[in-house]
Formats: sequence, C-alpha cells, structure tokens
Amino acid sequence: MNTSGRRRGGPRRHRPGDPETYALGEWPVLEALRHRPRLVREVLLHPTLRGERRERLERSAAAAGVACRDDERTLHALRHRSDARALALVRTEDDALRREHDHLALLGTRAAGNLGVVLRSALGFDLRDVALIGSPLDPWSPHVLRASQGARFALRVERFSCWDDYRASHVARDLAWFAAPRPGSERVPLSALQLARPATLAFGPEWHDGDAAPPPTSTAVGIPQHPDLESHNLAVAVAIALYALHERRDARPAAC
Repeated sequence: MNTSGRRRGGPRRHRPGDPETYALGEWPVLEALRHRPRLVREVLLHPTLRGERRERLERSAAAAGVACRDDERTLHALRHRSDARALALVRTEDDALRREHDHLALLGTRAAGNLGVVLRSALGFDLRDVALIGSPLDPWSPHVLRASQGARFALRVERFSCWDDYRASHVARDLAWFAAPRPGSERVPLSALQLARPATLAFGPEWHDGDAAPPPTSTAVGIPQHPDLESHNLAVAVAIALYALHERRDARPAAC
C-alpha cells in the first residue's frame, strides 16, 4: 500500500507484494504495536474515537516510538467497515519458519477470511509457524490482518510455491495430513494420533494426483464428523485439531 501514490485524491489500497500494508481496527493496531513495532510507520485515528480506547492506542504508539495522529480522510478511503476508527500503516517483511517448532501447513488456501481465522486459532494454541503452500493469498493482506484480529503479527508465515519446496526446507519431520477423505481411504482417528516433535500438521482439500497427493510416509488423520456432513470448513478443522492436540499435550495425571 502506497499512501504517497494517490488516485483521485485518495491513497491506493493494498496490492499483493506491496512493501507496505495496513492493519485496520483497534485490536489489530494494538497487536501490530505489541508484536512488530519496528514495522509500524504510523497510527491513524478517526476524530470521533475518544476516551480510554483512544488513550490506549496513543499510549501503545508512544511506547513503541510510533507517530499517532488523526486522519479521517485516509481511514474513510481505506476502511471496508464504517465502524473501524484506527489504522496502522505497516511495512511488510518476509518470515522464516523455525525448524525446531511445530508447523501448521496450509495447502491451496484461497479465502483471506479463512486464513485470518486460522491464524487466530494458531495463536490461541501457541502454534506460531505457518507454511502457506501453493496459495494465491498475500499473508500481509489487510483482510488477513483484520480477520486474524492482529494475530498475524505474532506469527511467522512463510510462503512456498509447492509442497516439494516446503519439504526440501523442512525434512525429517513427522507429518499428519488432515483433508477430506478419498473413497476407501484409511485414516487414523484424531484421538489416536501420535507425533514426534517437531511435527507438521498439514491441511488441504480432497487429495488428487500430483503435488496434492500426500507422501507415503505421512499419517492421514480423520476429524470426527457426522456422516451427513461432507467436510469441515478449514478454520473449523484447524481449531478442532489444535484443541485436541493441545489438550493431550497439557494433560496431567489426576492427584491421588
């Protein structure tokens, strides 16, 4: 997003690959200031934002050494919701996944809102490394930032053109595949899944031939669902899987 290049008197909306984006909404702005303050260039507020909500944003910006000012015109030009009264202008940067951490791999994800909700769930269960594979989405899109409620700023999201590129960079990892089942395919129930850490949890569409096919060393995992349901939504499936694995990891023996 380039606020210096104006169209018809207003700033241009973000385009994939732009060196700058914007976080729209009070909470995404706060999360940007909290997790990546060095990337925040400026915070813009609507003049009608008053009281403690304004003061909290101003305090956070001041603590991060970021300018904060009223700019109704830019907010009006960029916001897609009339109730958004705060915006952070943010520089983008490339992320790199940490090899020693568990990864969430998303294959072919196409909806920005879905991706944002998945990132929010990932942060909720402290899984901070996300591989975005074969997806046309820009993980710095304002729609992704908004849908994640700023969780994107606390995560590392690295893009890969295909599955082979990801596996070439991250070998020797246990791999669990969550996808709509093919007829006759066998899957391990989520409740019985065992993984050595660090592991990769991969979510994608129904598998076909080619790059979408799971490697023979992977474990196909089934999430419980009613037979009348074709498949879970991506964001729902990720939340269910992360919750189940988180509960199992944190389980403690009952006191005698």
